[in-house]
Amino acid sequence: MPDIKNSNYVEIDEVVIVGKSEACRQQEQAFAISVADLSKNYNTSVDIGTITNRMAGVKLRVNSGVGSDYNFTLNGFSGRQVKFFMNGLAMDNFGDAFSINNLPANMVERAEVYKGVLPVGLGADALGGAVNVITRKTANYLDVSYSFGSFNTHKASINGAYTNGKTGLTTRLTSFLNYSDNNYKVYVPIIDLESGQKLGNQWVKRFHDGYKSLRVRLETGFVNRPFADYLLAGIIVAGNDKDIQNGVVMELVYGARTTDSRSVIPMLRYKKSDLFIEGWGLSFYGSYSDVDNNSTDTVPRRYNWQGEWVPNASTSSGERSRSQLHINNKEWRTNTSLNYTFNQYHTLSLNHVYSGLTRKVSDVEDPANEYNKVPQSIDKQYLVWDGWPNIHDGMLPCSKGDKACE
Repeated sequence: MPDIKNSNYVEIDEVVIVGKSEACRQQEQAFAISVADLSKNYNTSVDIGTITNRMAGVKLRVNSGVGSDYNFTLNGFSGRQVKFFMNGLAMDNFGDAFSINNLPANMVERAEVYKGVLPVGLGADALGGAVNVITRKTANYLDVSYSFGSFNTHKASINGAYTNGKTGLTTRLTSFLNYSDNNYKVYVPIIDLESGQKLGNQWVKRFHDGYKSLRVRLETGFVNRPFADYLLAGIIVAGNDKDIQNGVVMELVYGARTTDSRSVIPMLRYKKSDLFIEGWGLSFYGSYSDVDNNSTDTVPRRYNWQGEWVPNASTSSGERSRSQLHINNKEWRTNTSLNYTFNQYHTLSLNHVYSGLTRKVSDVEDPANEYNKVPQSIDKQYLVWDGWPNIHDGMLPCSKGDKACE
């Protein structure tokens, strides 16, 4: 044993280990990608839409209050030209409770914004790009938040995870609740309902624009085991209720029209690196979504912006067109990806995506509508392979000052 007392040594104040965050590694891929690391926003009440709106090339325009329609533009592309994903699974048929301006930042690890070409692993044909939201994977944590704001707006979330280090058994929960009356003031024309006379414009509060959304996601399974990097079974339950205050022009005022949505989505996720042979990797994502959308207009009234109403002349009408429209979408979706890593710079990937959608439409107020009786279904498959260099370990370093690399 060496004589420590007589040895020469130097006392070091500190040891600094420098590494790259996952957000930085993602930005070094061979794609045009921007990554927002949301770990610094866990103690705030902002949503994903607000965070991505700060990124270059991204513009989010929200029509009005909480739960309203929005337009997401990515490098000039919008609408169906931009796709949204959660953990690599398309959110197309998750229901209205899932939208980029609804998801709280404290349930998300990072947001990946692809501007143009997408990785084959996402299995989508988005022309303009995509946003992939990655939820938190911290082994053990509990995060509870609540915020209150103007117009009786409430936002609450409970997120957590527990993992047994010995067995790899894990349970993960993400949930949120959004509620708002959206009773802000608007400058609108006032009409006397009895005479039809225009009384001029006034500032009045919106009285039928409430919104509520709830979403719970629970997963359980195993992580970091010999048979799987992760094997997780889960379920998503979500719903939202929204009042409709006005039509495309402010003169069309409603006081009882509503829409709502309910979603139940079981899912299975699996990933294994070095499958049987070193370098081979397999990932699988499967889900079944059952989504109900309802639009109700059954009250025969005419409203003005002061909340006053008179009966409609026709007792069989609603405020716009009497309807209890019900749309049910059932969709199977699988995403299977097989890849082989030759070395740290080159990978070959094969990806297969299957999507089968069945839609049923009905309206108890119009049961004879022939269009609602037509079966509606579609099956789609994608089979894509590609090879590209893995850009890591300094091959394409982040620029100085890039927050994603900090």
